[in-house]
Amino acid sequence: WAVVAFFFIAALSLLVSTYRGVSIREFRVIIVEPVLLYFLLRQVPLDEKQHLHLVDALLMAGVAMSVLGLYQYFISGDVIVAEGVRRVRGIYASPNNLSLLLGRIIPFALSFPIVGRGWRRRWYGISLLPLAFCLFLTYSRGGWLLSFPAAALTVGLLRGRRTTLFAL
Repeated sequence: WAVVAFFFIAALSLLVSTYRGVSIREFRVIIVEPVLLYFLLRQVPLDEKQHLHLVDALLMAGVAMSVLGLYQYFISGDVIVAEGVRRVRGIYASPNNLSLLLGRIIPFALSFPIVGRGWRRRWYGISLLPLAFCLFLTYSRGGWLLSFPAAALTVGLLRGRRTTLFAL
């Protein structure tokens, strides 16, 4: 119900938009598409192994985007120069969009080395290197000050008191 309420509140915000065309496009991309994906995933009965496969695919996408971003930064020079720094953007028009993606993937990559088992524990731990480095090179203050710290704190809270203290 929280997702439904969020959807309708976001839809109501279109009524007061100054740039309605841009707002409708952003509403579709940022609200409608993720909500549809959420409901599709909720409708399909998945077991734990299938959930892990989805998380694996998300992590692989994040690592691929990070490797592309690092390639752009160090080799091709296809970056955005703003405020005196070179900012990685990946396939996005803005480095902040890449930061949003990485900010949603890093919590998974951070949690599996702490609570995971087997090969995922190592793989997810290793994947943190390009993910975190690419997030740093986006120079996105939101990513630095919100995404990564919130991810660390969330993992800590889910894991227990000792891990929460470590995250803090």
